[in-house]
Amino acid sequence: MSWIKGRLGAFMTIILLTGFIIATVIALGWPYEARLFPLTISLPVLVMLVFQVLRDLGVGKKGDNSPGAVMDLPVDRDMPVATLLRRAGTAFGWFFGLILGIWLIGFVPSIPLFVLLYLLIQGREKVRVALLATAAITALQLGVFDRVVHVAWLEPQFPWIQRFILDWVGSG
Repeated sequence: MSWIKGRLGAFMTIILLTGFIIATVIALGWPYEARLFPLTISLPVLVMLVFQVLRDLGVGKKGDNSPGAVMDLPVDRDMPVATLLRRAGTAFGWFFGLILGIWLIGFVPSIPLFVLLYLLIQGREKVRVALLATAAITALQLGVFDRVVHVAWLEPQFPWIQRFILDWVGSG
């Protein structure tokens, strides 16, 4: 079990790296306007994840690489593997829930809905704080990415919600 504990960070990073590689390959097949935003995010993340996997596996380790030396928050190395896996599963569940929401109802409604639900359920924030953050992300999403950058939003499986929002703000 100690071998698993020592490699759990690398394992989780490899899972993330695999997901971002798949997403990047899928986005490469999209029209230029549609792939611009996902590639802007995924390409730098891919580079960072490759470096993180190398670091997790101990490649090029020099000096004190203990968690307290390289991170702002120390890691509890005595945490049971089951707890680590449960927390990682929760994080991946939120991530894949967001991806599913984007596929089903589109980027425009899914991003604010994700922010709202995550802050309320996972973050246990006050409703006022969650609503303010949701309003801010919605304004950023529609103001910058829709109005300024003119992102071509992908057509979801159930497009009526996204179309309604975009028509309502005058860009549909």
